Amino acid sequence: MKKHIALITTLFATAGLTMTSVTVSAKSIPYEAELKKVCYAIASGNKLKFNRAIKNSRIKFRELNKGLLCNGQDMLTFAGNYKSPSLYASIERRAGTKTQTLTAKR
Repeated sequence: MKKHIALITTLFATAGLTMTSVTVSAKSIPYEAELKKVCYAIASGNKLKFNRAIKNSRIKFRELNKGLLCNGQDMLTFAGNYKSPSLYASIERRAGTKTQTLTAKR
């Protein structure tokens, strides 16, 4: 009888452990891998890689510009922080936005 109780207890313990160890993979969140590739392409500063990443994501540029955040920053700011001026100008032109630099004058 003690063997049966011990067996049942270990079965419940292993079942409980397997139920609590559920992980979320990148495949369960749609388009996450493609959106990461867009951010990596911005960081690389390569226009060709950036355009291919946008095309492969199957999301329009305008939608990406509105909602995509790379390290908590929008695409334009992220490109500016990674010192890629040609890609920054390309994103700025495609988005139709102009950034203004504040300068102090006397």
